[in-house]
Amino acid sequence: MVEAYPRVDTSTDDKNQRGMSLALFMHLIQLSRDYVIYKYLHERVQLTAVVASDSSDKSKEKSGDQKAYLQQLESSRLKLNQLEQELW
Repeated sequence: MVEAYPRVDTSTDDKNQRGMSLALFMHLIQLSRDYVIYKYLHERVQLTAVVASDSSDKSKEKSGDQKAYLQQLESSRLKLNQLEQELW
């Protein structure tokens, strides 16, 4: 009896399939590594932004405290001048 379909060498098809699967697997690993690196860098940038914002807030608070202190000194100086004038 004559076969209707000629025999096909499936060994090369299996090798190609395995090669493609391996390439896909390696690509997925690389994507996973890239994602982990991206996520790490993104978190670092966010942390840096938070720290910078926090520093800015503290600097503003400090600036406000310094202004209040200077105003208090100026007020005290004016009172002292008034008292000196009253004494003379």
